[in-house]
Amino acid sequence: MRKRTKIVCTIGPASKETDTLIQMIQAGMNVARLNFSHGTYGDHAQLIAKIRAAAAHCKEPVGILADLQGPRLRMGYIPDPGVEVKDHEEVVFDTAATVYKGRGKPLPLIFPELTRWIKKEDRILIDDGHVEVTVERIQKKLIKCKVVHGGVIKAHKGINTPDTHLKIASLTAKDKKDVAFLAKQGVDWFGFSFVQTARDVKELRALIARHTPKKESVHTHARILAKIESYQAVRNIEEIIGAADGVMVARGDLGLELPAEEVPILQKRIVQMCVKAAKPVIVATQMLDSMIHSPRPTRAEVSDVANAVIDHTDAIMLSGETASGEYPLQAVKMMARICARTERSHFDDVSLASLIANNRPDGVFTKLARILAEEAKVTALVASSLSGATGRQLSSFRSEISVYVATNNERVCRQLNLSWGVRPFVVKKCETPDELARRSLEYLKAQKIVKKGNRIVLLAGSSVGKSGGINMMELKKVE
Repeated sequence: MRKRTKIVCTIGPASKETDTLIQMIQAGMNVARLNFSHGTYGDHAQLIAKIRAAAAHCKEPVGILADLQGPRLRMGYIPDPGVEVKDHEEVVFDTAATVYKGRGKPLPLIFPELTRWIKKEDRILIDDGHVEVTVERIQKKLIKCKVVHGGVIKAHKGINTPDTHLKIASLTAKDKKDVAFLAKQGVDWFGFSFVQTARDVKELRALIARHTPKKESVHTHARILAKIESYQAVRNIEEIIGAADGVMVARGDLGLELPAEEVPILQKRIVQMCVKAAKPVIVATQMLDSMIHSPRPTRAEVSDVANAVIDHTDAIMLSGETASGEYPLQAVKMMARICARTERSHFDDVSLASLIANNRPDGVFTKLARILAEEAKVTALVASSLSGATGRQLSSFRSEISVYVATNNERVCRQLNLSWGVRPFVVKKCETPDELARRSLEYLKAQKIVKKGNRIVLLAGSSVGKSGGINMMELKKVE
């Protein structure tokens, strides 16, 4: 079963063993996500090694996405079973405290600077919005609030402040240490949490370059996936897409920072913008959430996954379903089946008339390549790409014809495995277009993808082996 939409799986206790990872890859996992809100460096180094071993066993270029924690507002330590607050009660938070000291005392909210920016009537949402309070008074480090929706407040639960613009750095001290560790591990993508501006992206890119071995070309560095999960990021979405290498629509926090009814429309808008910019985009959060505890998803979840595919997202993501759920393998299989079935329908098709090529030569060439491929009824579109840019351009035109991208770099190959419809592979460095065509055809024939008499469209630059734009397109018959 071949699908074009890629699947990102979060790896955790439920999926960390090599045998499970192999089965998930065989079921359709394309990218493995590591959540750096949890675990030690030793844990993550072991996981990375297992993912690489499983990918090698399956002969699949599985990418690794390391998701940085970012600045997190969280409750401090509160002993079990937590503290219950009821509607209309007053509750007090102490932003300087880290531990709850007992009945009648303020609740610890670990963020001393919050009182600088929060104001009266601002909302504070706790534990994904299960508890909601509004600010009534601020006294030094204390925030006195009225409970709107009550519930139990437990230790270390996340906090959202949708009405408050927090002027804090997107990269924390922990993130910077994590980047140094991950650069040495050779991960493929960095998930950038709570990015707010293009300047944030540039800061992370400089940090990655600083910790990447000098022998590596800048074209093969780890890439940046900006997570859109705040009002500020939505406001600056165009500049963030321009600066980043890809985007994740992180619907969990986004649905708390913005009215929930805005999120589906925003999802479609961001996906559309990313496709136009030839930047991969992931739709994430609660896609098959019920499969954490159930072997079958709800019908609404199935529709949610199918609609993301119809939106033409590059990838969809599983979080708790594969990290800590009871049915990680079944969740991957279900998601792959939904993708494949939806892609067979006409609702997933993208007409040439609806495509808007950017003005760059690469964009024009790749659109022409799709036209030629469809008119000539070829078996495959084949391109070379040192940095992956050509592959992403081809992907953005969402052709129903299979796209194969040759590169001479293992990391670029894994990075391309996030892009819709792209099946990347590694070839030795080529000096001429003829050599590239020969090596690519050798690979495709060995994999039984093409056979004698088939036709392919070949895209490359005249200076093969050097990073740059496409300026050559050839319709070639397989001999």
